[in-house]
Amino acid sequence: MRMEIRLAGAGGQGIVLASMILGEAALLEGKKAACFHAYGPESRGGASRADVIISQEAIEYPVARNVDLLLALTQEACTQFWKDLRPSGMLIVDGSSVPSVPHGESAVYVLPIVEVARRTLGTSVPANVVALGAISALTGVVGEEALEEAIASRIRPGALQHNLRALRIGFELARGVRESTPAKVF
Repeated sequence: MRMEIRLAGAGGQGIVLASMILGEAALLEGKKAACFHAYGPESRGGASRADVIISQEAIEYPVARNVDLLLALTQEACTQFWKDLRPSGMLIVDGSSVPSVPHGESAVYVLPIVEVARRTLGTSVPANVVALGAISALTGVVGEEALEEAIASRIRPGALQHNLRALRIGFELARGVRESTPAKVF
């Protein structure tokens, strides 16, 4: 098993933190993980990305070259990184921020990640954790328990329960899409 994941959005959306949580969750499950983070002017609102490679085997290069899953929280990120997604890959986009969704052979999930975070949690800040729950529910790449443990090690105690709730909301959001009519999945 090897999965190359690219998380992309705008600087300040917690893309790097989400990648570290995802990588740590994989390690907690006994898998190997490597993370690559793009820093620079992106940290102030431009396109930002973080690659996470999860594998049972040694990982020799930490940058995703054949992306199996792309999470795009902004249109700019989707447009910029869509070309790196494998034809048989999976694209998860935030429905309110990505109005122009590319179509191809990949499975495309349009989820209201930021909107749901804002509506249910009162802020869009934990949208990155909502996205992690959705990724896990749709792919099974890491389990909920490992994600909870990784979140607990990375999030300050005062915000922990809020983020664990965000994770559960992400799981429910993705489960609802998988079990609903195909109109929500392109």
